[in-house]
Amino acid sequence: MGITEGPVYYQMLIGEEGIKVNEIACRLGGAYEDHYMVFETGVDTVDLLIDSSLGRKPCLGSFSSCPFPEHQHYISVPLVFTKPGIVAENGPAADLLKVPGVIGGGYLLKSGTHVGRIENSTRRAAWAIVTGTTPGEVNAALDGVFTRLNIRNIYGRNMVMDFRKDAYA
Repeated sequence: MGITEGPVYYQMLIGEEGIKVNEIACRLGGAYEDHYMVFETGVDTVDLLIDSSLGRKPCLGSFSSCPFPEHQHYISVPLVFTKPGIVAENGPAADLLKVPGVIGGGYLLKSGTHVGRIENSTRRAAWAIVTGTTPGEVNAALDGVFTRLNIRNIYGRNMVMDFRKDAYA
């Protein structure tokens, strides 16, 4: 690709036609990496990206304080979609943050949003960052998140789709 330095983001899709590269870009990913990478490493990748973009030499000393390998977390970032319909209301985002192991999350679609069939990631309806020191902790936290996710349609039904299996079997 000719990229010699900087952040590189790859996105691949897996389907009936096999694995296809959907995107390669010089950017941080779009699944809340800026939140969980600082949690896991102590390094603020957004600050590094901004400094580099402005031609400033990033302070690499922050990498010396990375807690690897003795500091290990399992992390799952569910990107939540809904069934087609009209969003009437979302539950409180604060409810998601009450789940042990959840360090971030929220809703993305406003009341009145018409949701069609899923065609791409622009139809994400909610997200969360779930952490744990064991796979079981992550799976339990994911259960808590999906129990609390509440995106109601105009008929009062929860529109949330749960495509997940245990993140770590």
